[in-house]
This record gives sequence, structure tokens and C-alpha cells, in this order.
Amino acid sequence: MKAKKYIKFTHDWQEKAFDLDEALFAQFYEARERLMKAGLMGGDDGIGFGNMSVRSKDQRNFVITGTGTGLQKSFTPRHMALVTDYAFDRNFVRSIGLTPASSESLSHAAIYQALPDVQAVVHVHHKKFWTEQLNKLPTTSTLAEYGTVELAQALYDVCMHQQVCDEKIIVMGGHPEGIIAFGEDLLTCVDHLIDKVNP
Repeated sequence: MKAKKYIKFTHDWQEKAFDLDEALFAQFYEARERLMKAGLMGGDDGIGFGNMSVRSKDQRNFVITGTGTGLQKSFTPRHMALVTDYAFDRNFVRSIGLTPASSESLSHAAIYQALPDVQAVVHVHHKKFWTEQLNKLPTTSTLAEYGTVELAQALYDVCMHQQVCDEKIIVMGGHPEGIIAFGEDLLTCVDHLIDKVNP
């Protein structure tokens, strides 16, 4: 899969299906449809962009869309992955699924670790919103590039400020066009993001 080269972390990937709740997948499917329609998820020059995740009941694991799946015309459970472990200090992610976990898995993990009440994270691209809101909304350092430990750390640090909890959106300063939103559930998070980007 071409998109694998965008994964920058050490990845212990078990290529096998995992038990994905049908109702949860339905939420992912609906969320993806809304994001695609809004132009916040998709593909550009053969590169898929946009990913989303939901925290598992055990609070440590999370289900996330697979890497590069923004390019897929159809979306099925085979395009999902379960992140079962991660370590920022080792730049490491362990996942199970028929598609490798998103290259932004550590970014999602950082937000879950920083904000225990957050149940869903969505990462999208939108050039106009990114440009307009850079350093106006909570923004990570321009030195923290996508898919890196530095970005995960920067997201964790930004999450320590009250404005982030109020806004529930972070501009990724070192990841042009990159925006992250989070919330109490996936569809609420997606709707909040769409309302902000396309008022």
C-alpha cells in the first residue's frame, strides 16, 4: 500500500481482523460521509488525508481509521484498525487490523492521554481554515511535523490549556492544512468541526 511510507513510527502491526462493533462502525461510516461531503477528508495527488478514532471502553485502546483510507471510494470494517498499545518515548504503535493504523495514531493517543474525558478525535485538512486560524485557535509549534513524536508531545502540551478544552479544536502548526477536533462522541465532534470550518 503506497500510503504506508507516511507512517513514521515503529509499527507492530498484526494483519488480521478484530472484533469491531457494528454500531460503532456505523458511526464511523456516517462520520466519514459527513466529512467527505464537507471536503474535509479524501485524497489529493494519490495521498489519502483525514482520520478519526474512538476510545475503547478500557480507556487505553482506541479504534482508528487505517492509513491512506481517505482514498477509498467504499469504506468497510477492513479499513479500520485497533490500536492496542503505544509509547511516545519509543515512537511506537501496536495495532491489529486488515489495514495499518493511521500515520497520525500517536497524535490521537496524545489527546486521549491528556484529556481523559475525550472519547473521539478527528483529524482533517482544510487550507483556508488552517490559514485563517493559525495562532488564533490553539496551535501547535511549526516545528512539530505530522506523524512525529514531536507533534504528539506538542498536542499533549496544548491540551493542558483551558482554551483548548473550550474550543475543542487545535490547529497543527507544523502540518499545513491539518486540524484536529475532539469531543464526547464521534458524530458530535464531526458536526462541531464542520460547523466551525464551514459556518
